[in-house]
Amino acid sequence: MWYWLLMGGVLLPILLFMKLNQPKWLAASKLLFFCSLIGCLLVQPDVGRLPWLWSLSALVFFTFCYAVEECIPRYRILQLFFFSIACLCYSLNFWSQVETLSWSVAIASFALVVVVFFLLLPLLDSFVLPASMVALILWQLLWASGELWDQNHSLLNISGLLGTLLLSISVLIWELHYFRKPFKHSYGWIMCCYFSAHIFIVAPLVLS
Repeated sequence: MWYWLLMGGVLLPILLFMKLNQPKWLAASKLLFFCSLIGCLLVQPDVGRLPWLWSLSALVFFTFCYAVEECIPRYRILQLFFFSIACLCYSLNFWSQVETLSWSVAIASFALVVVVFFLLLPLLDSFVLPASMVALILWQLLWASGELWDQNHSLLNISGLLGTLLLSISVLIWELHYFRKPFKHSYGWIMCCYFSAHIFIVAPLVLS
């Protein structure tokens, strides 16, 4: 319970400062969010296990991604690179816990990603190649978390799967927001889905 209260309390200022249009405080609250997640992992007794190491690495790379966005926003390729590495680290967290493979999960998640990708394809233009790479990374992330949930239908594994779904949704809304026309509260939905995704993905490691 303490984890949900803590991270909910850290997420709230992000949404509040975004609503109040306070960019400096928003930037500080984002940094506090990632520091809080890293701190939650560092106080765990099972420090050093593979899932823990991969999740910590993911959060570090997501923090680098945030730093690029805030300090050198024109380097979008560098931001995409850090985002991709971070997602791969999250997926390795899940894969390191998977014992058996079920191709039904892989096929279902791949079909979902392909359908969404081709629906968005007319909007991407020169961003097609980077978007394809991100789509593949998100697919195997969804596959990994889905495999773990299929292996053990626990609430914590559902949390991990929900987190990967929210992360994928945040990327989807981001593409609609920046490559088409932003819809009402689209940036708010991006922030809410993106930061909630981290909370749900890290939860199994903190609460197990």
